[in-house]
Amino acid sequence: MDMSLDHELTDRMVFIAPYPLTKLSILQILSSLPIRLQIVEKFDGIPAIGKETALILVDLFSFDRSYQDLFSTLRSLAPQAVLLALLDSDSDSLRSSVLLAGADMVINVNRADMELPPAVRRAILWTHSLADERDTDYTREVKSMEQKDESILKRKFPRRTFLKGSATAAILVGATAASTGGVMTALAPKTASAASETGAEEHTAHAVCHFNGCYGCSLDVLVRDGNVVRTKARKLPGEGDISRGLCARGSSWAHQVVSPKRIKYPMKRAGERGEDKWEQITWDEAISTICTKIKEYQEKYGKNSVASLDDGTMLVNPKWSYTRLKNVAEICNVNKATDQAFGPAIMHNVGEFFFYSRHDEKVIRNSKTFVAWGTNIAESWHQQWKYVADAIENGAKFVAVDPNFNTQASKANLHVKVRPGTDAALAMAMIKYLDDQKMTADAYLQQRTVAPFLVKEDGRFLRKSDVDKGTAAAVAKATAAAAAAGPAAVAAAAAASDDYVVWDRQTNAYGFASEVKDPEIRKGTFEVVGQKVMTAYDKLLERVAPFSLKQAEEICDVPEATIKEFAELLATNGPAEIMTGFAIDHYNNGLGGLTAVNALRMVTGMIGWPGVSYYQNSSGFTATETNHPVMSGEIAPFMFKDLLETGKYEMPGAKKEQQLKAWLIFGGNPVSQQPDHKYMVECMKKIEFIATANIEFCDTTKYADIVLPVCTPMEVPDVIVNTMCLMYADQATTPRFESKSDFEICKLIAEGLGLGQWFNFDIDHVLRALIDTPQFQGAGLTFDKVQEEKTIRLVQPEMQMLMTSTGRLQFYVENYYPFVNYGQTFDMEKVRLPYFEPPTEAWPVTAGGYAKNSLADKYPLIYYTGVRRFRVHTSLGNAPVLRELEGSEPLVRMNPVDASKRGIKEGDHVRIFNDRGHVVAKAVFSAGVRPGMVDMDRGWQEHQTISGHYNDLTSMTREWAVANNAFYDALCEVEKA
Repeated sequence: MDMSLDHELTDRMVFIAPYPLTKLSILQILSSLPIRLQIVEKFDGIPAIGKETALILVDLFSFDRSYQDLFSTLRSLAPQAVLLALLDSDSDSLRSSVLLAGADMVINVNRADMELPPAVRRAILWTHSLADERDTDYTREVKSMEQKDESILKRKFPRRTFLKGSATAAILVGATAASTGGVMTALAPKTASAASETGAEEHTAHAVCHFNGCYGCSLDVLVRDGNVVRTKARKLPGEGDISRGLCARGSSWAHQVVSPKRIKYPMKRAGERGEDKWEQITWDEAISTICTKIKEYQEKYGKNSVASLDDGTMLVNPKWSYTRLKNVAEICNVNKATDQAFGPAIMHNVGEFFFYSRHDEKVIRNSKTFVAWGTNIAESWHQQWKYVADAIENGAKFVAVDPNFNTQASKANLHVKVRPGTDAALAMAMIKYLDDQKMTADAYLQQRTVAPFLVKEDGRFLRKSDVDKGTAAAVAKATAAAAAAGPAAVAAAAAASDDYVVWDRQTNAYGFASEVKDPEIRKGTFEVVGQKVMTAYDKLLERVAPFSLKQAEEICDVPEATIKEFAELLATNGPAEIMTGFAIDHYNNGLGGLTAVNALRMVTGMIGWPGVSYYQNSSGFTATETNHPVMSGEIAPFMFKDLLETGKYEMPGAKKEQQLKAWLIFGGNPVSQQPDHKYMVECMKKIEFIATANIEFCDTTKYADIVLPVCTPMEVPDVIVNTMCLMYADQATTPRFESKSDFEICKLIAEGLGLGQWFNFDIDHVLRALIDTPQFQGAGLTFDKVQEEKTIRLVQPEMQMLMTSTGRLQFYVENYYPFVNYGQTFDMEKVRLPYFEPPTEAWPVTAGGYAKNSLADKYPLIYYTGVRRFRVHTSLGNAPVLRELEGSEPLVRMNPVDASKRGIKEGDHVRIFNDRGHVVAKAVFSAGVRPGMVDMDRGWQEHQTISGHYNDLTSMTREWAVANNAFYDALCEVEKA
């Protein structure tokens, strides 16, 4: 059938449509387009398709055979063709399945009159691009389409379909397109001859893909005519044939640089806070306004009346720059209070951020048993998942400890479906079971941990100075010298000069840890020089004693047999390792859960000697600059309301008195990312002056008075250390619009405050300060070297002593202190050892002797906001290519049983709510979601939801030993919207 023939496409477009009514409807819809279609009505006609076929339109359910087989056949016959599938369904899961099976686009046949013409038009552009190697930059392709048929773009087509483009499809079909030579070809670099003909300038820069919570992957960035047009993974030195690959996030940078949500110019508020109305101003006016306000408030209300939160663009040089600015301007630091359980647990127990971020893939590959506990590696740590998959393929046992059955759990040899917030009870029961069965690593506990150290009745370790008074003077001198460096330094000084007392099994008398080769770890209560003592390991056994397998089954909702299998696997199939994640951290009992998992790692002897980590100097000052001012204190968002209303905030054992008049927010999106969204909005409206610096407009910028445009990481150089490498990131392209780097912004503000002497240099000075440190120089690493080589593989020597207060692994912490200490008091006896107590709110059952939360009668579902593959918190939330992959609106995943009880059908818009607030989302069903729990999308902002916000349901509740945001510690109910 001819349709205003386009000779370039004659015989190159095929419509496979056995069903007559569908065929006639589609042909009528396409009749206005300048294309010619061949009609294939029977499957027998498909072999007529050839390698020159440009587009294949398939009425998908007109065939009895599976679409996977159909697509495989079509791809083999026409590898370059754009494959467009017609569905009679809006199911996101089905749509995703069809895309993963090989389709480039999916159209709902019921909306074909709106969706199909622009999709076919896009396919025409693709075929032209493939034929003549035209410029495939995303923005130019859109402009080309506008010129060819402006009327099509003016029509109101659904955005998720219309945005399908060659760059979009490159990620949509990923490996399929790359392996078949499909639409990915459109993004290939131009040949030298083609480039010379058009006069295009093209080069490849090195960059680092680095978002908060992401891995810091090395990238090669193709830049054409000043535009970032493609990113691909850069092979790391020393990897041989190993390719780390690139996830969709890293593939999206071409779109991030030209995001329609980018802040282009300095802006000042033109309406009420939250209206998002702006007036463009100059940089001079913006900086002058900010500096005038800082001076005014600090002079009238004190230095700490101006506060600052600095996430920057999650590169390293912004942290250095903002820290220096806060120091020299004596600005109060705002701590996000997020993940405050994770850091203290790891550092107090192990002395390093061991395994989470400081060790490379060898740990995973060499494990015979590998556990993901409280982390969904397959969704959030894509590059590490590659190594987990390799380990599984090589025969390693993989265990997923997760309340829900997900992609990661589907690959596990053992899925431990733990009840949310009960991780501590599970780990403590395993410790008890292994000790009862005499399956613990006793020699390891003796020599590597604090297990044999004797503990006095006051909770302190018995030391040499307690039994030899002549040692006391030397200890006092050493600790006094270390006092200025903080509690950790004091403890380390004491440990170095005052040995720990143990009980020698050979002599049946006390001795000292540095000398005794066979110390006792199980002895019960006894006396040494008149003092009652127990070994630290006996203290641990005393703490875990109530947690039998039966008790753990009731608390954790995990069968005894599963707990037993899990424990024995760790004890007998080594080497083993557990990667713990932030899911455990996000409950008020998170510290107890994390310390219990760490204790289990010690009891089974799985922690090897960690390698020495390389740290960049992010303090904002070099060692020679000692006479500088310092920050004027530290506060957290949970204090804001009281400080704004009364100028006071009371905590257990402490009170903070402070005026809060101005907030400088450099990067980050606290209005979205802090718990209790309504609380944050209320506070933002009460703060007298707010200035933000960011790449894109977001929930937080809406409430600012001044907004500054910041460069993307593609537009500024940087240096970074990730798990394995030291890397230099080029400035791949010039800054767009009037954006400036974080360093430049800090320099302008410092100069406006009369503090320009502290920023009397360029950004290269900052990068050198980050690299030219004694630690790096001792390893032969310099800024000049990394700038030349771009990526340097780090050799991490093993540490000779752990960075804990005792120099050993510590499941018992003699002197616990919070990493962020506001002066509050807490229960020291509880936090010295692993502990279990139910979550503060997210406890809708009575189990194990723990009564359910009374709120559960009204709100029976646990509210959970899990990780998502195509975003990092709110970062990347506006990237069109990633929204095509993830969908155009937030989803809530429900177990079909819970949905049925509430009369909810898949695809319904539902209201998820509790006493604090609500959010509306589309319900999708998954039997993998634990009954009694909902998994809500996170990272969607105010303008992207029908009503409410996903953080409206979370709260500012906290455990004072860590003062941590407990995002998952919440209950809710769901109803049809």
